[in-house]
Amino acid sequence: GGHSKGGNLAVYSASKCLPEVKKRILEVYSLDGPGFRQEFLSDQDYLEVKDKIKKYLPQSSLIGMIMHNQEDYTIIKSNRRGLNQHDLFSWQVENGSFVYVEEIADTSVLFDKTIAEWLARLDDDKRKLFFDTLYGLIKQTNIKTLPELSSEKKKAVKSMLQTAKGIDAETKKFISKAFASFVLLAPKTYKDEIALVKIKEKKTKIEAKLHKNTNN
Repeated sequence: GGHSKGGNLAVYSASKCLPEVKKRILEVYSLDGPGFRQEFLSDQDYLEVKDKIKKYLPQSSLIGMIMHNQEDYTIIKSNRRGLNQHDLFSWQVENGSFVYVEEIADTSVLFDKTIAEWLARLDDDKRKLFFDTLYGLIKQTNIKTLPELSSEKKKAVKSMLQTAKGIDAETKKFISKAFASFVLLAPKTYKDEIALVKIKEKKTKIEAKLHKNTNN
């Protein structure tokens, strides 16, 4: 098992190891590890170990929601916010066991949707470059949520350029365009999600009112 990229690597290694080794594997642990490309999840090697995978995510997981996931995951309560929940030491423990949460946070689902929409536009090399730059940017600016990413555009762009030092001009141009597009997409997705929540809330109120009037 492993944490973050280590969790991803643990799943991959278990899937691709020799048959005699695979038979000896009882469980594979991925602690907030990112997922995989869809074609990998359909591969027979992966399917042979799928039921042995135990994936754990903090309640507002971002890293663990990246890419495609087919494993059932267990959600753990964290005492931190946003990306800081990726730190295992923030995961809550009581009486020798993790403190579990029933549902993943809406922000995690939102991040997953935004990233998924973005990845569909990029080839493998550009995906890697974008993720490396985005991770470095978030780490340097201490941005924890998509709304913060949108509101801190100037700070983020400055940090992004620092992260991109040493990269050739053509690649830097791609990073700038890619990041600008991602920043524009994030608040749009966020607003769409908020609008959907408001519609659902309004619908619930109307239904409750109709039910009340019907009973009177």
